[in-house]
Formats: sequence, structure tokens, C-alpha cells
Amino acid sequence: MAKSKRQQSSTAKESATEPRAVRQALQKLRAFYQDGCSLLESGPDKPEQGTDSKDAIKEMARKRGKPQNRFWQARKFAKNYNEEQFEELCSLRRPDGKPLSPSHFVYLLLVNDKRRRKSLQRRTIKESWSTSRLYDEIRQVQASSTPAGAPFRRLESTDDALVQIANMTGRWLRWVKVLEPGEEGEAEGEITFDDLPESVRKELKSASRSIRKLRDAALRELGQDADD
Repeated sequence: MAKSKRQQSSTAKESATEPRAVRQALQKLRAFYQDGCSLLESGPDKPEQGTDSKDAIKEMARKRGKPQNRFWQARKFAKNYNEEQFEELCSLRRPDGKPLSPSHFVYLLLVNDKRRRKSLQRRTIKESWSTSRLYDEIRQVQASSTPAGAPFRRLESTDDALVQIANMTGRWLRWVKVLEPGEEGEAEGEITFDDLPESVRKELKSASRSIRKLRDAALRELGQDADD
């Protein structure tokens, strides 16, 4: 998809006035949006009729050497923000002058309530939240709206599932970390790995390695392997 005159003008202005790190962040966000716009043009929106989109995404992922899910995310981003709205997003900057990254928007678009999403977006920009911090805030919002003991909510998208996987595996790894001795040695009354039965300790460490791999795989699919 060719850039519009508005986008060409904005890009030229950014190139002339912005620091290099900021320009690179903007280029990354613009490329993500352009990929999404191109994919929107490749096929219908309805999943059951979207063979053209699926083929286009598969081909783009093959050429770029990236996960297909990343291009579904780009398509979703472009579908939710028209050109004027996107240019406004590019003008909103964190304290370091950078716009939000593609991964920030992947997370923000998991929030269906537009008012709540915009509120989180404002706080992310103002307080310069990392993607991890934004993810934690979204998780807390989702948890507060779900009664304790309620069944797991129905998953609405692949990204939704990936976020929940990253969430639950992250919680497990944080819990396991509590069993590690502190830097100053074991405090009186603490329980550490060494206090557990050998058979349990062995399986716990093995399970934690597998869970860490699962979390890392989910984060990679969400774009968290990138330096955002």
C-alpha cells in the first residue's frame, strides 16, 4: 500500500526534526500500520470468507521470517484506527519523545471497552509504561471485573489466549522465585528449595523450565522479544 500525501508529509517532517532513536520508533510503528493496511486490502473482514487475507498473511510472514500472528496483529491495528487516528497516535509521545510501540497497541487492543482502552493509553504515554507494565495493568483491570472463583472467561482471540498464557506462567515463575534463598542467605523461618522433598524439588525445577519456555514462546508471539 502506497503512503498517502498526509503520511508522506508527516514522515518527511519527522525525518528532518526528530532524534534518530525517535525516528526509528516512528518508522517501526508506521511499518506495522502499513503492513496492516496492506493486509486489509487483500481480503474480506469476515473470518469465514478471509482466505485471501490468510494467504496474504502467510506469504508476508514467510518473506519476513516472522510469526503469522504478528501480521494478524498489524491487520487488527489498521482495522481499528483510520489514517487520521493513526497520525494522531504518532503525535502522542512518551517523555523520551517516542510514540508507543506496536507491542503497546497489541496489548491495548485486547481491551474491548474503548473508553477504558483510551484511559490506559493516556497513562501509558504519560507515565512511560513498558509493555510489561501495561500488560500488568490490563491484567489487573480484567481480574477486577471477574468475580473471585468465577470460571475462566471465554477467549476472544489468539492474542487474548497468548496474554493469559503469559500471565499465568509469569505468576508461576514469580511464585517459584520466592523459594530461592535471598542474597543474604536464608532468613529464619523461610522455606526454600532445599527444604522440599528431593522428588518434589526435582519435578518442580523441571516444570519451571518448561513453564519458562512456554512463557517465552507466548511473549515472542506477542512481540515481546523486540526491544520496545
